[in-house]
Amino acid sequence: DDAVLRQVGDELLPTAQKVVLTTAGGEPLGAGFETILDCARRHGVRIDVVTNGMLMDERRFLAMRPLLDHLNVSVDCAVPEIYERIRAGASFERLVERLSMVAGIRRDGADGMLFSLSGVVMASNLPHLAGLVRFAARFGVDGVILQALRHEVAATRDEEPARRFPAAAIERHLDAAAAAARATGIGLIVAQSGRRPVFARPP
Repeated sequence: DDAVLRQVGDELLPTAQKVVLTTAGGEPLGAGFETILDCARRHGVRIDVVTNGMLMDERRFLAMRPLLDHLNVSVDCAVPEIYERIRAGASFERLVERLSMVAGIRRDGADGMLFSLSGVVMASNLPHLAGLVRFAARFGVDGVILQALRHEVAATRDEEPARRFPAAAIERHLDAAAAAARATGIGLIVAQSGRRPVFARPP
């Protein structure tokens, strides 16, 4: 309820420096987003947003852009049919439109925003991680974050990479993603892997 969101925002945000808008398994740009954004604006708080991008039209992006510290779009795979199977109900065409819109608007000048794409490493997308990094580079993204598969929301044991790929093959695909990051000049973090991050080259 907007009234509850306003009350919570007015209690917490006067002493906050940043609000991280992410809901595991949900979409923060849906219900209540405008109210949270208004609270952050009134209290001078920066925001981080983790979104699948489907609701991120130009109006929403322009509204949050002045407050954005970090925008992360969850993509998982740049192969359209795999993306749409992993992210049921999402449209790869719309994703490309949204990312192109953000990239186009950001060409008008620096905004201090960190822009990243992320993916959960799964058996379905493991062979395509280097492609995801190259896809990200098309939109002026600063980096790609790869996360380990977790089962708290819905168990998907058949997507565990180790069930379908030997350890050497997994490392080979992660190495290919790192090589793509170095070649395109964007950062790469493989969370919970012990692997060194690839840092983007200075502009």
